[in-house]
Amino acid sequence: MKNKKILVVVLLCIFMMLSGFSAYVVTSNENIESEYNMGNGGGYLSEEEVFEALAFTYNDSKLLSAIDSSKVKTPSNFIIKEFHAEDYSKYTNNQYGGMYMEENGELVLCYRNGSDMLSKAMNNNEEFSGKLLNSSNKVIANSVTVKSVKYSYAELLKVYTYLNENANQHKGIGNSSIDIRNNKISIGVYASSEGEEAKRDLTSLFGEDMFSFVEIDPDDLPKFIANIGGTSEIRNNGILGFNPLNLLRQDVCIVPVKVIVG
Repeated sequence: MKNKKILVVVLLCIFMMLSGFSAYVVTSNENIESEYNMGNGGGYLSEEEVFEALAFTYNDSKLLSAIDSSKVKTPSNFIIKEFHAEDYSKYTNNQYGGMYMEENGELVLCYRNGSDMLSKAMNNNEEFSGKLLNSSNKVIANSVTVKSVKYSYAELLKVYTYLNENANQHKGIGNSSIDIRNNKISIGVYASSEGEEAKRDLTSLFGEDMFSFVEIDPDDLPKFIANIGGTSEIRNNGILGFNPLNLLRQDVCIVPVKVIVG
């Protein structure tokens, strides 16, 4: 009986991983939940809700179709795969630059400089007075700003993933994250010769504008939280981070409730 239970757990983990659950890490235990006024009494807003609201508010049937086609549901209609930032990035031909919340509850949507999506988003936002509605005609964001940025979400994610996968080649790095607000990769480097070497190598590979560096003490241990699946809650600090020290294990299986990710 015990062996059967173990087999069921293993199969469940495999099923979840194959179903498109993605792993995220946030770099701090603080600000796990960013509560703000959405115009309907307060609450929490996820990226998935924003993408659906963009489709509904702007009557974008192509986006709505992309969202619906990307969702994976169980026979009992439980959604096990959502339309995430990577999906929206592909939908915009990699012109999307991410989103974050200001402390006053303002939602900021970023798009690449000079892109068609930037112009389209600005026009739509002006037409609808900076508000987003869900499919029930309820306001989920009553203050929206469209921002022009240099790097797309896809470009930041590419470098971000490189750092996570090649941590052993850059031993002077202690942690890294995508800083959506400042449109950069934020890197904590050790105050050592290895840290200086990592800075030179990375700026040589990707350019100085891509990074912001912060010196950290080699004795400081970063705090990381790994979540698999769930929805991507928008953070008011605009930070999404990976653990470059490979502390995140891809074979970890967590049954999803509504987990919060950066």
